Amino acid sequence: DKVLWLLSMSYHFAVSIVAYISFGASIVLARNHFAKSLIEACNRYGITLIYGAPMHYELMAHESGSDRLPSLRLAISTTIALNRNTVEAFDRRFGHTLSQALGVIEIGLPCIDLHMRPDKWGSVGKLLPAYELRMEDVGLGDELRRIKFRGKGFFDAYYDPWRPREEVMADGWFDTGDLGVLDPDGYLFIQGRGKDIINVAGMKFFPQEVESILNTYPGVQESCVFSHKHELFGEVPHAQVVLGDWGGESFSEAELKEFLGKHLAHYKIPEQIEVVAELVRTASGKIVRDEQRIKSR
Repeated sequence: DKVLWLLSMSYHFAVSIVAYISFGASIVLARNHFAKSLIEACNRYGITLIYGAPMHYELMAHESGSDRLPSLRLAISTTIALNRNTVEAFDRRFGHTLSQALGVIEIGLPCIDLHMRPDKWGSVGKLLPAYELRMEDVGLGDELRRIKFRGKGFFDAYYDPWRPREEVMADGWFDTGDLGVLDPDGYLFIQGRGKDIINVAGMKFFPQEVESILNTYPGVQESCVFSHKHELFGEVPHAQVVLGDWGGESFSEAELKEFLGKHLAHYKIPEQIEVVAELVRTASGKIVRDEQRIKSR
């Protein structure tokens, strides 16, 4: 296999790149993240596997050329959940269905959805044989259990500040910080991260739930919902939205809130919705939901 590698992190280098090479694969590191360069690299080196983030596939799917990817067998996406529009656009452009995976820096890829069944949309797939999974009750109901993994090849320590694996995984299980549900067929669904939960006067919900509705509103390209401190309720949701091609002249925050009210409980509707040119993301493409970091940009 020849793998186009679009993600780079120290432990991933050890457990993924070195692992691929150990099994005889060749690794191609893209020189930049422009769609044209990625597609050219795939065809120049006969890439059979791409490991990247949704933003890479979104860029490739909308590249203006007509090149295909004839050697490609598998394209795996991690870091954040795949957008259905990205999956469909990539399939139309290249004739390949993207595979969602759960990538955890400290432990590798414990789950991969190789089939992307329509009835399992939103899942990160099934547990791979090298791992064990624990869905721990944290008092939020069966749909929101803490996701923990155990297996060989986990990280040895955090470098700075130094924390050995035995300290981090005192009970032998690695706590991902994610909450979710395991369905009867063994498909894992991640509902959100425990630290992302917004608590409005004791009523808790994930920002992703609100974003999924916001993103269906005509003209909204993508959105970010985050917690904002509130004197009476403790915290309330705020949101940022990126508008599509039609621009923002006809954007009405009141109309958007009215739309949300038809689909969400009132306490989940953002108190403030701000139009921005782009969302704040990490280097790997994850949306930043920390208000302090958002407002500092």
